[in-house]
Amino acid sequence: MNFDTFPILTTQLLHLRQIQTSDAEALFSYFSKDEVTKFFDLPTFQKIEEAHDLIKTWQENYLKKNTIRWAICLKDQPDKLIGTCGFHNFAAEHFRAEIGYELHPDFWQKGIMTEAILTIVAFGFKTFNLNRIEAFIDPQNLSSRKLLEKLNFASEGILHDYFYEKGRFVDGEIFALLKKNLNNFFVLTGGPGVGKTSLIEALARAGFSTVPEDARAIIKEQVETGQDGLPWANKEYYAELMFNASLKSYNVQKDKPSSTASFFDRGILDSICYMKMENIPIPNELLEKTKNHPYNKQVFLLPPWKEIYKTDTERKQNWQEVLFTYQKMKETYLEFGYTIIEVPKTDIKGRVAFILDHLHLQIL
Repeated sequence: MNFDTFPILTTQLLHLRQIQTSDAEALFSYFSKDEVTKFFDLPTFQKIEEAHDLIKTWQENYLKKNTIRWAICLKDQPDKLIGTCGFHNFAAEHFRAEIGYELHPDFWQKGIMTEAILTIVAFGFKTFNLNRIEAFIDPQNLSSRKLLEKLNFASEGILHDYFYEKGRFVDGEIFALLKKNLNNFFVLTGGPGVGKTSLIEALARAGFSTVPEDARAIIKEQVETGQDGLPWANKEYYAELMFNASLKSYNVQKDKPSSTASFFDRGILDSICYMKMENIPIPNELLEKTKNHPYNKQVFLLPPWKEIYKTDTERKQNWQEVLFTYQKMKETYLEFGYTIIEVPKTDIKGRVAFILDHLHLQIL
C-alpha cells in the first residue's frame, strides 16, 4: 500500500480528505453524543481533548502505514467534517484490511455513508490491491448491519465475547467482501434520448464490456414483424418482453469470463419502473428475480437534456413524459437500495471521464 501521498477522493455528493487537527471541534460535536458511541469502542467524549487525542492516533497510525482515515465532508463544504471512514489493521501479506466508519446523526439516513463506503471499497480493491475487506460490528447494531448488507458484505458469523469494551465483553459479528464478489455490473439509466447509447458506445471503444439497450431492439422487432408488443399498443406484453430480454442479457453477461467493469444500457429494474409507470401489476416472481439479479449499488443516471432530445420511429415520448420517466427511474432505483450518481450534461469524452474517475477505472 502506498501511503506517501494522502489520496483525496470525491463523489457526486462527497469530498473525502485527510483529517486535520482543526477538525477536532466537529469530531467532538458528535462523539459527545451517546447515540454515536453506543456501539463504538470508545466512551462518549466529555471534553475536546479526547477528539484531539483520537485525531492524533489516526495521524500517527497513518504514518506507521497501518491506518488510513478520511474526513467525510459534503462536496460544497469541504472544510466541514461530518464523519469519518477508512481502513485499519492492514495485513499486507494477506491483502486484507478492516473498515471503520461513523457519522454525525444530523446526516444519518441520507445515503451519505453508503456513498462514502462504496468509494473507499472501490479504492481499496483497486489502489491498495486488497483481496478481502472486513468489518466487525456489534450484532445488535442493526443500522450498520443494513449498511454492510446493502454493500454486498456477507456475515461470516458471530465471535462471542470477542471484544472487551467499556468494562465488559461484547460479541463481534464479522462481515467481509471479497474482490471476486465485487459486483462489476454498472447500469446507465434515465429517460429516453439522454445520450445513453452514445455513452455506452464510447465505453465500448474504451475497452469495456457493454450491454446495449433491449427496449429499442424489441420495438424494432415488433414493428417489423407486425406484432403488438409495443409501448403504444399492448403495454403489458411489451413489459413482459422487456423484462425477459433484460434478464437474458444479464445472465449472458454473467456467464462471460470477465473481471473488469460491464456497463448496461438500462437494467432489469427499468422494466419494473415501466410497469409502475403504466400501472401494470407486478408479480412477486418478477420482484424476486429482480432482487436475485443485482447490479453494482452505484447507478449512473443521465438527466433530461432538452437540447439533444429527438423523437423517432421508436422513441415517441413528449418532453413531459421524458421528465416523468427520469423521475420514476430515480425513485425506483432508490426504492431498491441503489445509490444514484447523476452524470453531468457534457460531451461524450467528459461523460466517460466522469464515470471512470468515479469508479477509479482507466481506459483499457
